[in-house]
Amino acid sequence: MEILDVKRSFWSDAAKKGGILGVVLVIVMLLDWTFKLQMKAGWIVTLANFAAIAICVYKFGKQRSEKYGGNGYSYGQSMSYILAMMLFTGFISGVGSFIMQNYLAADYYKEVFDAALLSSGIDIDSDAMQQGINLSWSLMRNPIFMVLSGIFSMEIYGGFLGLFASVFLKRRPDLFTDGND
Repeated sequence: MEILDVKRSFWSDAAKKGGILGVVLVIVMLLDWTFKLQMKAGWIVTLANFAAIAICVYKFGKQRSEKYGGNGYSYGQSMSYILAMMLFTGFISGVGSFIMQNYLAADYYKEVFDAALLSSGIDIDSDAMQQGINLSWSLMRNPIFMVLSGIFSMEIYGGFLGLFASVFLKRRPDLFTDGND
């Protein structure tokens, strides 16, 4: 593939791979709801999310770097691709979170929220705490907030993992190629 075609496919590749990762994260949310994992062992959900993101970031980043052939693939190119991919992942997972928390599994997420409040040891009866709880619930019902929250969290999470993955994804250019690989 010519290098110009690879550069032109940046956003379409990032959208496709980010969409795939977003769907994987929504599947993890569905599994969490189905098996009530957050209530039994929340670490399983955290581990599943981490594994899905880490594996996909590395696998998709590797596929992208191989498209550059002997022209090399820099650390910056890797990070920009991962961050672009995370933009689409965050959008899909934000939409998925909104649907799960407001329509599909609203009761389950209310139960998880209440359990987290009780285990925190915070005085729930205070007026300030009630205002905070009401604000949290109103934000969770706002689709724009949920999508932006998904994008922001995936950019941070994926970007952090990308810092490490890019070390292994970068490649020096092959000096013996004609530059058309």
